[in-house]
Amino acid sequence: MNRILIAVAVAVLAVIGGYGVVSNLGDGEGAGSGVSGTDTTPPESSDPVLGHVEVVAEYGSEIVVRAVPADGASFYGWFSGDAMVSDRMFETFDIGAVDGVQAVFNEGFTKSVEYAWEIPMFASDGSLSGMTRHEVVSISLWSGDYWSTVQDDGRLRHATYADPMPVFMLSDSDAVDQVVEYLEPLVDGMTNLQKATVLAYFVQDVIDYESDSSQYGVTEFWATPDETLYTGHGDCEDTATLYVNIGARMGLDVGFVAFEDARMGHMSAAVALDDGETAHGNAVFEVDGVRYAYVETAIDNAHSDVGQLSSAYRITDGNWTRVTYDSESGEYIGDSTVPIGTGTVTGAPMIYG
Repeated sequence: MNRILIAVAVAVLAVIGGYGVVSNLGDGEGAGSGVSGTDTTPPESSDPVLGHVEVVAEYGSEIVVRAVPADGASFYGWFSGDAMVSDRMFETFDIGAVDGVQAVFNEGFTKSVEYAWEIPMFASDGSLSGMTRHEVVSISLWSGDYWSTVQDDGRLRHATYADPMPVFMLSDSDAVDQVVEYLEPLVDGMTNLQKATVLAYFVQDVIDYESDSSQYGVTEFWATPDETLYTGHGDCEDTATLYVNIGARMGLDVGFVAFEDARMGHMSAAVALDDGETAHGNAVFEVDGVRYAYVETAIDNAHSDVGQLSSAYRITDGNWTRVTYDSESGEYIGDSTVPIGTGTVTGAPMIYG
């Protein structure tokens, strides 16, 4: 809903345009295989050399399928005739409708994703005015990189706990560069709290919440900032990672806040308050003499201001991981995770929602 346009480089459009007239392969070549216990044939592939389709699960009249690009290739989207149905790697279709759907693959290309969001406006005294200004930003990403990294299990992709928190997922990438270069002029002259608020609105607006099981087909999957920007979807640790990644690059004193829970943990961010600054909520804590305010990143169709925390959690039960960015090396450095107040750091397996 927040991603309003997907544009592709002109040269690629010329190639993709031909996919609308590619007929289904008469001999069945390119159609993926079903999972055990089902005879349902998934949508066909536009080019079996570049990728195939697998059946993940079948529920009544619905089938869950996954597009799997080959090395050096990328998945462009699910098409019905000339119309793109979806560009998600995992998708659910009615079994009776899959005959008209085709998975389109191509060699890596640049995808420009345009995001619409609302930037908060501030009153003369520096407080939130309650008004916003509509903004649109376009970020170019190389889809070949996305499809190669999203299949890389070597980065604790299915991690359930890390100390420090997912600092290893942070990256000094071209996509992050584009976001920072776009945001910095917008926040020039703002206070620390105002910058943190603008960044919160940005992440809350441009990334739609989606669970790992829905997007990646697994219970837990930690995505990089590039991957989250590429899809426009993510759950709590994905949006928190994006916020911390961009915030540290913009010079904010920022880091991860995580809550351990027997059913499902939660992860988000926090940012330091300058002297005299007051957050818009009471989720404020102190570590090493620095006051930090909680920032909720995983929220749809609404804005949660800096310092606001759902009643489902208490900030004193959280864990804190401070992150700094070294501009010379381009590396992100995470301090060891420490408890906030009465919080505990057990290191126990945790699923984050």
